[in-house]
Amino acid sequence: MKSRICSHLIAMVVHCIYAGFFTTAFGQSVLFDFDNAPLHSGFPISQTANGITDRLTGTGQGYSIQDANVLGFTPQGFSGRVIYPNSIFLADLLVRFDTKLTDFSIMYSCQELGCDDAATMRVTAYMNGSLVGTNTKTASNPGTWPVDTLRCSFQQGFDSVVVHYDSRPPTCQDYGVIFMADNMRVTPMQVVTVNLEYFNCSTDANAAVLQWKAADEINLDSYIVQYAGAGTSFIDLARVFAEGVNHTYRFKHYGVGGTALYRLKMIYKNGTNDYSETRKLIFKTKAGLRVVPNPSGEFIQVYCDYPMDLKAIKIVSVDGVTVKIVSPYVDGQKIEISHLSKGSYVVKLLSLNGKIISEKLFVKM
Repeated sequence: MKSRICSHLIAMVVHCIYAGFFTTAFGQSVLFDFDNAPLHSGFPISQTANGITDRLTGTGQGYSIQDANVLGFTPQGFSGRVIYPNSIFLADLLVRFDTKLTDFSIMYSCQELGCDDAATMRVTAYMNGSLVGTNTKTASNPGTWPVDTLRCSFQQGFDSVVVHYDSRPPTCQDYGVIFMADNMRVTPMQVVTVNLEYFNCSTDANAAVLQWKAADEINLDSYIVQYAGAGTSFIDLARVFAEGVNHTYRFKHYGVGGTALYRLKMIYKNGTNDYSETRKLIFKTKAGLRVVPNPSGEFIQVYCDYPMDLKAIKIVSVDGVTVKIVSPYVDGQKIEISHLSKGSYVVKLLSLNGKIISEKLFVKM
């Protein structure tokens, strides 16, 4: 078998067919066809396509650039110049890129002569030397020098791959652990970013007014307006969909008191997110009472300037019907309001000395 392999060494071209190459919504695939690579040059070599530069090396006796018909015939889909092994012995193809990628594919063809099954190839992706993921492929149509596509896709990104002959055909007896390759395609990770021209927050009575405008909204889906009161975690107030860089956004948050923190969570189309700087507002507490969040659809917390005087909390509808009573009430404890209908209510604080303080509450669905 070894002599037969040697006689067909010229035929071992690493071939990765790209059949329906996967592109993402955030970048276009870039083709490396190796047709401009120096003929007969051994690795390492570098190639540049559409601003992306690769560096190709190999383990063992490595690879070189040869004509696609170096075997006396051309595997289906191969053309021009291709990647070709330098020996009959196992060798990995190593490719490093100067750009972070999300997708990789390469057309390959393993040395197999009249076989009923095919070898399995493996591609493993790395980012800064750390493993990202791996994938395998067995040629769909075995035979003689069968051609297929080995590929991987990892949205977190990677900057290098190892193409490896993983396992021999299960039953074939006339094979070599070598492959040739052509038509390598990659998809660069698209930059996702928002550059805010400004993000301003101001007070208007007991309401917070937020305004912002972006200089860039690359691949942005939406903004999430987030709010936090003193000693509380950020919660989502509203989702505002991206309208373009010339759009000025405005959002008003009613019924705010005390210290209020605001920020924008920016959601990109690829599912990642980023945050703006946090803005701080300080409101004078109306009549010593503060209800947060407001509006709300799930729960509220009521804070008093003098919590030791608290006796009970009442929530009253606009027509004067008491819909909820919490007694005794501890300053800041959560009050469930998800059962209340959408609309306006009044939160009343009953103190131990008989004084009643009230504040409006807006319930949203």
